[in-house]
Amino acid sequence: MLGSGQLSDISINQPARRRLSASYTCTVDSDQVFAWGASTDEYGDIDTRMPNIQLAGSMTMTLSQDSEGTIVGASVDESTITTIPTKLTAYVDNPIFFLPNLVDVEVDGVALNIKTAPFDVEPSGDFDAEILVGVRGGATYKVEIFSIDSTSGVIDEVPPEQSVPIYSSGKLTMSGTDAIFTVPVEIDIDVEGTGDFYLSGDVKCLITDVPLPTEPTDFKLMVDTPSETGRPATFTFTVIGGEPSVKPIVAYSLKGLGSTNVPQLGVTLDLKQPKQLPVPTQANGNGVTEWSVTIPANAPVGPVFFQALKSGSVSNVVEAEILPRE
Repeated sequence: MLGSGQLSDISINQPARRRLSASYTCTVDSDQVFAWGASTDEYGDIDTRMPNIQLAGSMTMTLSQDSEGTIVGASVDESTITTIPTKLTAYVDNPIFFLPNLVDVEVDGVALNIKTAPFDVEPSGDFDAEILVGVRGGATYKVEIFSIDSTSGVIDEVPPEQSVPIYSSGKLTMSGTDAIFTVPVEIDIDVEGTGDFYLSGDVKCLITDVPLPTEPTDFKLMVDTPSETGRPATFTFTVIGGEPSVKPIVAYSLKGLGSTNVPQLGVTLDLKQPKQLPVPTQANGNGVTEWSVTIPANAPVGPVFFQALKSGSVSNVVEAEILPRE
């Protein structure tokens, strides 16, 4: 016999059929305008001198596409985003015009780390996402009261995972080979004992040259058999189009062709009473596996049928002949 184990005993170690996912760098559109404001614990909301704030930087995003290239899911995995200008200022005006402002606020060097949980994208490009906005360490703040008292310090780093989630609806669409990601956010930077600084607007990001998914390679089995009688004899197997870095599953039958359902993989084999052929090696990164099997001396003479299988697919059937011993 070539191998042992009924097909129903196969340990399914192949991943389920999945989306094609890849990581991309997304450049933040610095033309987007954000509102900037502040609120002090003692004086409440204060006015800003800076109506036009932009953000700049980049995000690392994962995009998932279906076989036709449509984006069906995404996530923001990491980002470094800074403000333009880097120094943000706001104030409370003094009703006595010739006196100094009641309050002056300054925040310098804010750097944000925005992430999202994975989210689905509708065919229209619409999505709903849970957004986490972290603050990278190193930014400074200063609050000056009537030019006679001031508080300053360094804003604590807040990892995205420790921030309060923001739930927002946005858009992720394709324009040619470019993906455009847009989502409205309200960013709150808390300075303990002083107040809150906030930005609100649309984060817009561009990913250029998003390729279409590569067409899947045909799932194919090839068996090279000896042309002459004699033992030991060697069969050489090649599977093309398998799962990369996973051992392929190959079945064989000494009973001929038939129909055998394999519900674990969602396929039907074209073999009668199939058994699993041990495979000693994994596929390479392109899903190709090649190995050899030595035919035992006591193997029955006659036809043997082989077929490879994976989640959702079966290969062609190969008929080979076990030749008699000399």
